[in-house]
Amino acid sequence: MQREAPEDDHSSWKRAKTPVIVRQHRSKAVNSGAKGEPEADRPEVQKELPKKRGQGGHGQVSADEPEAKQSKIKEEAEAKKKRRSFTAEDLENAKGMILGQKSPKEEAHVFVERYCSRQITKEVDYKYSAKPSRGGWIAGLTVWAWSNDAYWGTLCWDQRDAEAAAARAFLEDPEVIDAAAHLPPPLHMIRHYLWPIVYNLNPELSVSERQARVEEGVQKYISECVSSGCRNAISDRRA
Repeated sequence: MQREAPEDDHSSWKRAKTPVIVRQHRSKAVNSGAKGEPEADRPEVQKELPKKRGQGGHGQVSADEPEAKQSKIKEEAEAKKKRRSFTAEDLENAKGMILGQKSPKEEAHVFVERYCSRQITKEVDYKYSAKPSRGGWIAGLTVWAWSNDAYWGTLCWDQRDAEAAAARAFLEDPEVIDAAAHLPPPLHMIRHYLWPIVYNLNPELSVSERQARVEEGVQKYISECVSSGCRNAISDRRA
């Protein structure tokens, strides 16, 4: 937003600046071979002027723009789909979970989700219980799909550090380590692997119907993984 100049300055600006600017425009018009016609009004210059977004040459919406925009969106969707696609070999290599690569709380969440073989929610499928102790904090982690007993961490000065210590205690359990090494692939990988397969087999299905078929396929794939040696809450009879 431009500020208005004071009255005195504005009047001096009109006296000093306006004639110069007018002479410059007229000079350009003369040099370009269109005497007395402002440069911006000439047809050949109008073609070079930038058009407003979403408008054609006469202020109308371009008929080509929606089509070009849809084409761009389609290309981006196809590229995104290719980036997310996985092969059967990718899923095979994704079996098992190597611990110690992320923060303890994040790893605990991922482990519980893969072990339960479904979407999970904090406070519903697992819960941290923190309490003050000796001037600091101590926390426990309870994963109901694993055990009703809490895993307690060491005494920490901060509550978040105490919860991380509880998650670390859970992940250091030898039984948890063994289960992590035999987990099925992550759910999102299985979904992205099955989505194009379901689409190619039944392209006439709606998105919701396709999602339902994919979810059925996810559970079937996980059952096959369990049959071949993977572990989850169902195979361990903890679900």
